[in-house]
Amino acid sequence: ISAAAIRYIGLQAEILKKYVSAPLTHNTNRTFHIDQESIFRPLDFVSFDDYSEQFEYEEALFAAEMCRCLKAGAPFWEMETASSYSANLHGRKGYHARGYVRAQAVAGFFAGSVGFSYWLFRQHRGGTEMPHAHLVTSWGAYSASCANVRDVSEAIGVLEPFLHATRPARAPVALLYSDKSRAFCMSETLSSIQYTADILACYKSILKSSVYRDIVYESGDLTGYKVIFVPYVMHISPALLEKLASAAKEGATVVIGPYSGWRTDDHTYFTDHAFGETEALFGTEVKDVAHFFGQHAAYEASGQLGELETIGAVVEKGVGVIRGGYYDGMRLIAENCVGKGKVVFLGAKLPSGQMDAFAEKYIAESVRRPVVCEEGIALYVREGDGKQYYCMVNMTAEPKKVRADAEYTDILTGELVQRGPVLPFSFSINVLYAGYEQCDPLHYAGPCYKKAYLWHIVLGGKGIFRCNGKEYRLGKGDMFLITPTDYIFYQADERDPWEYRWIKFDGSSVQYLLGNAGLSNQVFSLKEDQFAEAVNGFTEVLDFMRDETAPYLRATGRFYMLLGWYLQNFGEARQQTEDKLSFVKILDYINRHFTEDINMDEIARKSNYNRSHVY
Repeated sequence: ISAAAIRYIGLQAEILKKYVSAPLTHNTNRTFHIDQESIFRPLDFVSFDDYSEQFEYEEALFAAEMCRCLKAGAPFWEMETASSYSANLHGRKGYHARGYVRAQAVAGFFAGSVGFSYWLFRQHRGGTEMPHAHLVTSWGAYSASCANVRDVSEAIGVLEPFLHATRPARAPVALLYSDKSRAFCMSETLSSIQYTADILACYKSILKSSVYRDIVYESGDLTGYKVIFVPYVMHISPALLEKLASAAKEGATVVIGPYSGWRTDDHTYFTDHAFGETEALFGTEVKDVAHFFGQHAAYEASGQLGELETIGAVVEKGVGVIRGGYYDGMRLIAENCVGKGKVVFLGAKLPSGQMDAFAEKYIAESVRRPVVCEEGIALYVREGDGKQYYCMVNMTAEPKKVRADAEYTDILTGELVQRGPVLPFSFSINVLYAGYEQCDPLHYAGPCYKKAYLWHIVLGGKGIFRCNGKEYRLGKGDMFLITPTDYIFYQADERDPWEYRWIKFDGSSVQYLLGNAGLSNQVFSLKEDQFAEAVNGFTEVLDFMRDETAPYLRATGRFYMLLGWYLQNFGEARQQTEDKLSFVKILDYINRHFTEDINMDEIARKSNYNRSHVY
C-alpha cells in the first residue's frame, strides 16, 4: 500500500479521535498487500479476519500470533471468522467438523486474543454475501452454525477466569516477519519464492517442534529469544542487522535464510560481497549464487537426500552437503560463533521434511521443552501469580499425545497428572447424552442398530444382552458397549429387572480411543472394589450434562477421564493378564475347597470378582 494511503489512514484516525472516545482499529488479513506495522501505528488495537479451513489450521494460528506482536502492548481481536465453513465471494469450502471453531477460538485466546467474532450474523437479503457462513438466514431461521457458536461460548465461560488472571509469556523462539520483504518477493524475478506460502512453511516447521513461538516484525524487540529464524528477509537493514548481531552475542541462535540479506535496499545485488555487510556474521564467504533448476542436485543431511529445485547461495565450509550437479561437494549451511551464541546461514529453501529437521535441530539445542506435543497440538505458555501455565489445543480430528517431563496439575479438573504421555481432547469426540434407567420387568430395546455409541454399566438386577448373534447374561458390575455396526437386543429380567447408567457418544476419534482404552469388546466385568469408581464416573458425566455451566465441555472432559481411568486399570494387555491370573486364582480356590459345599457366590466373594465374571 502506498505511503500516501498510509498517511490517509492516519489522518482518518486523527479526525475520528476528535469526535469519539471509542478505540479505533482496522480489520486486516495476513494476505492483504499492506504494510501492517504502518497501518496500525496510529490505531488503538489490532483486529484481523481469518477464513482458513480446518485442514489448514496452521494459517489460523499464524494469523493470531502475527497480530499478537504487531503492535507492542496493544490488544488484538479476531474480528471475522467463519462460524461453520470458509468462503469468499468466489466460492465456499467444506463445513468444519463440530468442535473446530471452538478449538480455533481457544487457541486465539491462549495466544492473547481478547475477542472472537463471526461473519456474518444474518444472511444478506440482497445475496451479496451469500457464500459466507451465517448464524441466521435471511428469513430469520437459525442455521447449523449456531451449534459451533454455543460451543465457543461454553469454552469462554470455562476459561474466562483463567484468561483474565494470566497473560501470554515471552516465547523462547521468534520467527521474523516483514511486509517489506513480502513486497520484495512479489517483484522478485524468481517464481520459486512465494513469501506468504514460504513464510507459512517455515512457521509449520517451527510448530512441529512443539515449542511456544512469537512472530516478530522487523521493528520488534529481539532481546531474550533463544532462537530467531530470519527467512526471506531479502534486505536486512543496518538497524535489523545490529539487533540480530546483538541477540547472537547475548546467547541466541540466529538463523539467517533462506534468501535473507542478499539484496540492497534498492532491490539490487551487492557489489562488495554476495550478502553485503550481513555476510560478516556468517563466518565464511559466500562463493556463488547457484541455480539448481534441472541439475538433479540434492541436499544431504543425516543420510537423507532431498532434491534442490530453487536458487541458492553456496559456501565451501559448512554442515549441509550438496550432492550432484555443478556444485557437488559444496555446502548450503554455515555456522559461526558470535559472542555467547551463534549465527547460522541457510543458503537455499530446503525440502519440507528436511526443513522440519533443520528447525528441530537448532530449537532442540537451545530450548528446554518440559512439554512435548505431537504434531497437531498448538502449544501456548501463559503466566500469572509467579507460575507458568502450558496451554494445549488439539487442532485436529484425531487424538494426539502430549508428554510432560514432570507431574503437573490440570487446572480445569484440579487433578494431578503424572509425568509421561497423556491424551488431550480431540474436537471430534462428542458426549451426546447420558442417563439412568430403572427398568420394568422385561423392558427391552431392539433388535436394531444404534446410530451412535452407547456404554452401559449395570448397577443392579439382571438382564440379557444379544450382540451380533451372541448372548450374554449380565448383572451388577457388568458393562456393555454398543457400536453403530452392532445389531443388538437387550432386555431386563422378569423377576429381577436391571438398573443401569449409560453414556451416548460419537465422533471420528472414537474407534481409536476405544481401542486404546481396551474397549474393543462388547462386554466387560469389573471387580467389586472398582465398581464404585466406575459408577462415580458415569454419574458425574450425567451430572455435568444437566449442569447449565458448560455442560458439553465438562461432560466430555469427565468422559475422557473415565476412559483414562479404564485404560490405566484395564487396558487390553492388562485385562488379558488379569483374566489369566483370576482364572488361576479361581481354579486354585476350587481345587482347595472342592469337597466343601461351595457355590458361585462363594467363589466370587473369595476371589474378589463378581458372580457374572466367575460364571
